[in-house]
Parts: sequence; structure tokens; C-alpha cells
Amino acid sequence: MPATRSNPTSSRPGCAPGLAGFLCWLPVAAAPLLGALFVLAPAQPAQAHPLDRAAGIIGALPLPEVFGPGACAPFVAKELLVHRQPDRIERSRQHIHPARPSAAKAGGECMPVTALVSPAGSRKGSELPTIELSYEQPAAIVLERRPRWYRIALADGSGWVNIDDTRRFIPLTRLLSSKMTYLRGGTPVPLAAQPGQAPGRDARPLDGDIAARVVSTRRLDGVLWLQVDTRGADVCEARPPVSLSGWIPMLDPARGGVPSVWFWSRGC
Repeated sequence: MPATRSNPTSSRPGCAPGLAGFLCWLPVAAAPLLGALFVLAPAQPAQAHPLDRAAGIIGALPLPEVFGPGACAPFVAKELLVHRQPDRIERSRQHIHPARPSAAKAGGECMPVTALVSPAGSRKGSELPTIELSYEQPAAIVLERRPRWYRIALADGSGWVNIDDTRRFIPLTRLLSSKMTYLRGGTPVPLAAQPGQAPGRDARPLDGDIAARVVSTRRLDGVLWLQVDTRGADVCEARPPVSLSGWIPMLDPARGGVPSVWFWSRGC
């Protein structure tokens, strides 16, 4: 019988197999440190959906002074003051500014501008939540509107910005009218036959996003309802045809008021 090399670890008493046994054989000083790596390593957080901060959205507000006129287009950036109330007399405690200028990467691909919301006198802050209107054209999420004032979503809460050009604001109905719209996954189906109706007992969440045309809109008790139809809506033919038609609230109350219907900003 050929000679075999003895394995000292196989005869050490009290050492279980697997990870516990491995830690058992480490030096006394090293075992707690390595064990802490397994016990204390934080779990990776789930990636946030771009619409998670869009609860209560009423429209979009392009900010060319911060994001520029388009991807990789040169421009002189300006800071935008953020107020707690729609009052220009109030001293602003925050400002919106570009985190980095737009630049072209190797191969011609463009690095988009991102914006930060920072305390007054600082250049460090949190990223401004945005939606994409079209390719590399971000816009702020508007939650409330007053003459020349817009309350926009921030990473933490919301704030008011003063914009003189009232033509910038894009209401939800116009935002969805000329876009490739879709029903978001998780929407309860079948859809309501009339606006104002709650989902039936047999309603189930929609499995994935499905292209849908917005046929008409109606406001009922302050709630915007959309009549949607999936038939013939998927011009990209990305999924098998699904026949759904009916009414749905634009902002889903079951999911905290995030949009039930949205659009693909970059086409197929």
C-alpha cells in the first residue's frame, strides 16, 4: 500500500467539517476576525427603480441650466436654488448643481450629466431624482405646481424651485400622449370597466411590463384615470400579444402612488 501523508486537521478533536471546522483550525487571534467577515458583511441593497421617487407625480420639469440642452452638448451650468416654501424671500438652504459635466467617452458614447442637491456652500450632496424624457434628457419630478413655482422630488423629501418659463412644465397627460406607453408590471388585472372602480376579487398582478395605448383620460374626485388598451400597442413586438383594455388610476394607491402607466424613453 502506498504511503500517505498524514493530515493533522483530521485528528484534531472538536473541529466540525465545513466552515466551522475551517475557523476552528485558524490561529486563535485570526479566527474571530475572519468569522466577522462572514457575519458582518452587509447584504447588497436591491437597486432602486427610477419611478420609486415618482409617487404623486403630476408632471416633469426639464432643467437645462443644470443638465444642458442635450447629451454632450456644451453649456454653461447654473445653480438652481431649492426652497422649503414657494417664497423667494426665504433663504435657500440647498442648491442643485451638476455633479460632473457631460463628456464623450471612447467610441463616441456620451456620459450624461448628473445633478446633486447639496447644502448651501457645499458641493457634496445626494443625487437629484429624475425621469428620462428621451435619450439622455432628464427632467425633475414635479409633485405640486404654483405660478412659477414647482415642488420637485428630492432624494430626501421635496423642495420648491422657481422657474419663470412656465412653458417648460410637461403635465402627465401630455407626457404620455406622444410616447410609447406601457402598463407597469404589478398592475392589478383585469382592468376596471369604468373609472372609479376598485380591482375585483379575482384581480392578479400583471407579470411584467406590457405595451398599452392611452385611449382617453378622466378626472374623478381629483384622481386621474386612464383608459388603456394593449391591443396592437406593442410596435416593438417584444412580447406575445396580450388583450387588456379598461380603466386604471394613473397613480397606483396600492403601491404608494407611483405611476401605473409609463413610457419607454428610448424606443424599442
